[in-house]
Amino acid sequence: MKKHEIVIVGSGIIGICCALKLQLQGHQVLLIDKNDPASGCSMGNAGHFATEQIFPMASASIIKQLPSLLIKPNSPLSIKPSYLPKIIPWMMRFLMAARREQFTKGTHALKSLNDKAMQAYEDLIKASASEHLIKKAGYLLVFEGKKAQQ
Repeated sequence: MKKHEIVIVGSGIIGICCALKLQLQGHQVLLIDKNDPASGCSMGNAGHFATEQIFPMASASIIKQLPSLLIKPNSPLSIKPSYLPKIIPWMMRFLMAARREQFTKGTHALKSLNDKAMQAYEDLIKASASEHLIKKAGYLLVFEGKKAQQ
C-alpha cells in the first residue's frame, strides 16, 4: 500500500481513533490540535463509550419540552431574541427531523453505526496496548414503556 501523509485536525476521541486506524493501515499521520490531546469535547465524558445512545436529539419529546426550556432561566437552551431570524431555518429542519418517520430513520442509522463501535474501539485499544486502561463494568438502561423511547 502506498503511504500517504494525512493531517487530522482535532485530537479528541474521533481524531485519535482515526489517526491510529490510519497508522495501522500504514499511513503517515499528523495529528494537530491547539490543545492537549483529549482536552476538548472528549474530556469529562467519564470514559463511557455510549453506544446505547441511539435516539436522535430531534424527537417529539424534546419538541414538547421546548417552551419550558426556553422560559426557564437556568435552562440548557437559551436563544437571544435577536438571533431568532437567523436560527429559524435550522429550527424548521429540526422540527422536520423530529417527525416519527425521520426519528425512526435516525434511530436506525445511529444504531447501525454504534453496533460496530465497541469492536472497533477494542481493536484499536488492543493495537495500542492499552487494554490495562479499560474497565468493563456494565450499565442498565431502563425505559418506562414505549413512549419513554420517543
